[in-house]
Amino acid sequence: MPGLTSRAEGQMVWVPHPKFSDVHVSWLMEKTRGEAPFDCALVRMSPTAEVFEHIHAAESDVLYVLSGQAIMSVSGIGDIPLSRGSFLRIPPGVSHRPHSFTGDFTAFNFWPATPA
Repeated sequence: MPGLTSRAEGQMVWVPHPKFSDVHVSWLMEKTRGEAPFDCALVRMSPTAEVFEHIHAAESDVLYVLSGQAIMSVSGIGDIPLSRGSFLRIPPGVSHRPHSFTGDFTAFNFWPATPA
């Protein structure tokens, strides 16, 4: 069926993040492949992960934590603790940095574009 995307747990392919060390991504849908109007992935960060402060200029950064714990530093807000079941939406243009990962930190992450 056109537009249908399905992956079972055993079919997940984990690849190193192109910018952040000790971070792995399993892409579920990618807008560049025409699978959806936004990118969507599982993101796994080891306790030694290095993620620098960054901004998503044209899209929100939306995540739901599946396992582990971390801290998300958000410009203008401060540190937000994250643990299993936490949900966070960071608006476009807001600087942020996840850090202090414990356990097997894994999040469902997607980046919906903001309407013009």
